[in-house]
Amino acid sequence: MDIKITPVNINLLSQQEDYLFKKLKGLAKFSKPFGEKNDLFVTVGKIFPQQETGEIFFAEAKFSIPGKDIVCKVKGSSIKEIANRLKLNLRRLMVENRKTKQSRFRRLARLLKEKFNFRV
Repeated sequence: MDIKITPVNINLLSQQEDYLFKKLKGLAKFSKPFGEKNDLFVTVGKIFPQQETGEIFFAEAKFSIPGKDIVCKVKGSSIKEIANRLKLNLRRLMVENRKTKQSRFRRLARLLKEKFNFRV
């Protein structure tokens, strides 16, 4: 899984970038059912002070897999909080889409069994 982090309106320190990589690298085991070629594009930035009060950061992640993209957006008060929320939400979305893919295959298999009168 390739992870690409793009900062917007912010300069990320190497420690913060390493923390994001460390957190998001754990999603590799959940991305195995989707195949070999997986890309994770993460955009991290700071919301302008005119829009919100205090320091509020945002992150948008796009997990590209052949045939479909999984998109996740989170907000938080620190980079660590964003990394934790992003990892949890992406993991949940990956597991949901994996189960959807399996159920589609099972429905197709059931239809083929009925059509060809295949008995086990």
